[in-house]
Amino acid sequence: SLQVNTGKMKELASQNFLNAVEVADLLAREKGLSFREGYKLTGLMVKACHEKNLAALNQDVINQILEEQGLPILTEQEKSMLENPLTIINNRTTQGAASISQITANIKSLSVKLDSINETFQKNRCQVEKARRQVNSF
Repeated sequence: SLQVNTGKMKELASQNFLNAVEVADLLAREKGLSFREGYKLTGLMVKACHEKNLAALNQDVINQILEEQGLPILTEQEKSMLENPLTIINNRTTQGAASISQITANIKSLSVKLDSINETFQKNRCQVEKARRQVNSF
């Protein structure tokens, strides 16, 4: 059976620049940049972290790049939003996003579709069985 190591999941989710898209989105949402501009700055941040052998986006590096660009540094609230992978996931609220609420909504929607398909299948199955009995009765 599957055993989930939540501690290891949390550790790995905080590495490998998982929050890079969220940083770009935050820059667009909170700092007034276009997403494209935020994405470009995030690329500079990732590059700077690589050059410093960091495995994840570091808030000091983020703030350094923001200051170099003449932008306000991260607020405490923004910092906390970027630190917690679960918060990052739950803040993704666009349709189809990888958040718990969106995945739950997707499952419900697909379950309704599946029930409809199953109902149609059962009706067709009954019709086939009825036709089979009629053919066999000849």
